[in-house]
Amino acid sequence: MEISRERMALLTQVAGRESKRGWLVINLRGLDLENVTEIRFDLDLIDQLEAQQTAASRLFDSLAGRLAGGDHDEGG
Repeated sequence: MEISRERMALLTQVAGRESKRGWLVINLRGLDLENVTEIRFDLDLIDQLEAQQTAASRLFDSLAGRLAGGDHDEGG
């Protein structure tokens, strides 16, 4: 069974515990796992998830910094 990217998330915090590298969380809701003997992950997809998380974190930090500093660039 291959897990699609849409079912994967890379989180830095799970159940109140933090991790530097994060947790790979797989949404199994709605999947029929009877007779499944293996689950395969494309490691390239995991790298992509990690890159997206890093980019989102940088964007959040940038926006938070602008708001904290009062920099409201409304002119574009």
